[in-house]
Amino acid sequence: MHITKYGVKNSIFNTFVWVAIAILTSLFASCNMGTEATDAPYYDTLYDHMARAMSTSHDAVYIRRSDSILQHTKSPGAYLYFKHLELKSGYYYETGKLDTAKLLMDSCAYVLESANLTEKYPMEYAHVLDARADYAFTDNDLDRAFRYYSKTRNIRLSVHDDTCALSNATYHLGMVSYRQEKYAEAAEFFKEAISEISHCGDHFTKYNRTQEEMNNIALSYTNLKEYDSALKYYTQALVFIDTGAARYTGEPILPVAKDKARGVVYGNMAKILMALGRVDTAEQLLLKSIAINSRPGFENKDAMYSNMQLAELYFQEGKADKAGALLKDLRVALDTFRNPAVNLRWHKLMYEYARRRHDLGNALVYLEKYQVLKDSAQQTIERLKKVDYGGLLKDQETQYQMSMLKKDAQLSKAYLWSTVGVVGVALIIIALVSFSYRRGRTNISQLTGLNLQVNEQKAQLEEAMVQLKESNDDKDRILRIVAHDLRTPINGIMIISDLLMQEEEDPEKRESLEMTIAAAQNLLHLTNELLEFSGNAKLADKGVLESVNLNELMRQTVGLLMFKAQEKKQIITFNTIPYPVVVDVYKDKISRVLSNLISNALKFSKEGALVKISLIVEENDAIMKVEDFGIGIPDSMIDHIFEPFTPAKRHGTSGERSYGLGLSICKQIIDAHKGEIWVESKEGQGSIFYVKLHIKEGSRPATV
Repeated sequence: MHITKYGVKNSIFNTFVWVAIAILTSLFASCNMGTEATDAPYYDTLYDHMARAMSTSHDAVYIRRSDSILQHTKSPGAYLYFKHLELKSGYYYETGKLDTAKLLMDSCAYVLESANLTEKYPMEYAHVLDARADYAFTDNDLDRAFRYYSKTRNIRLSVHDDTCALSNATYHLGMVSYRQEKYAEAAEFFKEAISEISHCGDHFTKYNRTQEEMNNIALSYTNLKEYDSALKYYTQALVFIDTGAARYTGEPILPVAKDKARGVVYGNMAKILMALGRVDTAEQLLLKSIAINSRPGFENKDAMYSNMQLAELYFQEGKADKAGALLKDLRVALDTFRNPAVNLRWHKLMYEYARRRHDLGNALVYLEKYQVLKDSAQQTIERLKKVDYGGLLKDQETQYQMSMLKKDAQLSKAYLWSTVGVVGVALIIIALVSFSYRRGRTNISQLTGLNLQVNEQKAQLEEAMVQLKESNDDKDRILRIVAHDLRTPINGIMIISDLLMQEEEDPEKRESLEMTIAAAQNLLHLTNELLEFSGNAKLADKGVLESVNLNELMRQTVGLLMFKAQEKKQIITFNTIPYPVVVDVYKDKISRVLSNLISNALKFSKEGALVKISLIVEENDAIMKVEDFGIGIPDSMIDHIFEPFTPAKRHGTSGERSYGLGLSICKQIIDAHKGEIWVESKEGQGSIFYVKLHIKEGSRPATV
């Protein structure tokens, strides 16, 4: 580096000015990180209307409309796929297909997580986790449900930081206590939830949740045999159902919601009246409850409880034939809607019915089944009673507050150092200007000394860079910083280009702007791959292993890539193993490997081509196989395809870009799982990629 004596003042001054501008620009960009043009508000409004209409009609026409929206939307994006899957999950839930609904909700979570949208759409992500918690509650997996609930609670607090955000969490704690048969504790949680709901905005959900909590309090008092208190809250709930609805007269689903709520309260009140000996009034309430909630689109599950209570009432009155007919009809509903509590009581009453008819053979069968179900239910309750979820919540609250304080401290420290840096640069600039103004030209000896000093610093910097390259940890850190900071200017380029293109009418300029946006999108994809590449070195530091059924994981991943195959009219087939193949893996990472391999198969196959996905079991190993019939890999490249930044990269059959990182990421992940990945390929005939993982010990069936 050489500096002329006449250029010293301007050269040094300009250098520090540009350094200052770069620092200030970086700070401004970091403050505005994450802004991105999106159609999310439009999709939210559209799908909210469809979901509301579908909740009352249960009509599959809305699913077909969503399919049509996907087909006719150019580059729909991950958020639209999320809204589509969420709508389908709601449809299958309302129609009683809970297993399908649960799988679709898992796919919703996968789409948001894999597309890095959880921070951009935190409330949508919290809603998904809430639904997954509900399914875990249904399966009596309260530990898993509690984890999801805690995560959603922290998300809502970090977004809103208000009392309303706590209401959903408090409601779930009440449900946990209720299942633990801690009814007094549950009632207090439900009362607290009502208080917290009162701080929420004026939304129809507030109306529904308030009357539901009143009903839950009354149920808790019913189980405590405090019938006066229970009837008081049931009466309050019925009054609120009418008076509270006055604020929502324009809500299209209000009439159905009011009827549903009344039907639930009628059925629950009947239980108290039966205990008090007021059988006639109890029967009337039960018949009203069943008439309301047995209709399609209403609370069919609650109608099952009311039918069961009515059968018990008929037995008390000696009307065994009426009870038997009711129980037979109820069996049909139980085969459609899973309800363990009603199923247990059903077997008990069928035993009573068979005994009264002197059908001792069937009576014994029903009694044995009842005892098995009762023992299982009792074991579940005893297990739940051992866990203090309230204490766990307090521990998590403390940990969350500590993490937030630590994060605030780190942020304050970062702002402080940024301020110090900016002030320091400003002082240096002022000093240099003053120095340059006073001294003017310097002599040759000073310039020579300065050149020597700069060359020494350059040599030191080169030595530091050599040491930096030798350190893999430093390499990963630099990759993450560079890739992360690049995303902000790239997003800025995309936003500005998109705004210019919307206002530009000249076709040639619009074409140039489209090319700019496409180039920026490619750069954004590259930075994401750099982040992924640098983040896979130590998987064990980033999470815990999960026991995963590869059949289901592969099915979900293939399903999410079907839309990508449709872009080139390609076909994906998938063959599974007829029993669970369980492996201990980092679920999202293995899904990423399979997604990369399938995406490559689609990329390097021609339009209309076939891609075959299959799962094979060999002794104690599971092998995922991805086969295509595309352009294949030349022999000269095949030994280098798993290397990072490999030169063995080519464009896809439709011109798709490749950055030489995807397969190296796959190998990193599989190596971390102590598995194997390899390829068989012949140029012009296609490729077969294999991924071998060890099956979890003891999980494979003895016979198939």
